[in-house]
Amino acid sequence: MRDKLLSAGIFLTFILISCSQAYSDTTNTDTSKNIEKEKIWSLEEAYFTNLYEANYEEVLAVVHSQFLGWPHALPQPIDKEGSAYFMKKSFPKPTLYNLNIEREGIRVLDNVALTEYTLKVNYTDSGGVEKIQSSRIAHTWTQENSQWKLLGGMSYAEQGVLQSKKEEVARTSDSPKRLHSMIDSQFVTKYRRAIVQQSR
Repeated sequence: MRDKLLSAGIFLTFILISCSQAYSDTTNTDTSKNIEKEKIWSLEEAYFTNLYEANYEEVLAVVHSQFLGWPHALPQPIDKEGSAYFMKKSFPKPTLYNLNIEREGIRVLDNVALTEYTLKVNYTDSGGVEKIQSSRIAHTWTQENSQWKLLGGMSYAEQGVLQSKKEEVARTSDSPKRLHSMIDSQFVTKYRRAIVQQSR
């Protein structure tokens, strides 16, 4: 009888230790993932902070060499080189701004992460006009040399939110025209020519 009780006690102890170890591993994994998620959200905020402050080198430092992105105001996706040109044309100098990232979702799987959020920015454009812009953004991040790099993304400007603070703008059919007016038409022409030359 005593041997049976001893065996049962040993078996129960083994089960408790195993469960405790499994719980500890799960907790450690969750903690590690949460740390990585916060790190990525910090990179998102730093990306746009540097963008509006015209810190081009800091922005490009987190962009992957194989980057492919599609800003809402462009007719086609752009690579890292195109992103650099687009950024410098859109923000030729530091801009007064106030931004807020409304987190909608994030997934981290091994060395890949996906973020989805709404970016709301109050800023002053190159003409000195105060504007409000709200965009839905999806970014894909991947690790390169143990560092998170922005691999790609897309943005969608919420209709009727890009406007001057000095006027009341209704959501009308000319909203796309206002959105596309942000982009220098010469940039689109030059980039299209570059794409054609590369394809030859």
